[in-house]
Amino acid sequence: MKTVALVEDTPDIVEMLSYALQSHGYECLPFSNGRDFLAALDSIQFDLLILDLMLPLVSGEDILREMEDRGKLSDLKLVIYSALVHPETIAQKFSITQVIVVKKPGKINDLLQAVKTMLGE
Repeated sequence: MKTVALVEDTPDIVEMLSYALQSHGYECLPFSNGRDFLAALDSIQFDLLILDLMLPLVSGEDILREMEDRGKLSDLKLVIYSALVHPETIAQKFSITQVIVVKKPGKINDLLQAVKTMLGE
């Protein structure tokens, strides 16, 4: 079973995405803010990260910067789920090559398709 880490601060979106991912056979590790995700980063294993960029406490960009500092970006598979105008520039800033951007508000099927594509399914 593939594991997806989800960093999203909107409770309704977390609930909906967690349910959708689990119903499609993925284990979901939800985090409601970047601080909690970073605190757990060294103790969790995941195949894909779904990341909102506009988060309280620690932004999505700050998460990626910290992951880079810890050497955790080299094989990162990333789905950016954000309402920012040009979220792809964030991935380019960190030279992340395995990334798909799904703009908010996006359809759940678009996000699931991005997950499947990134995981080679």
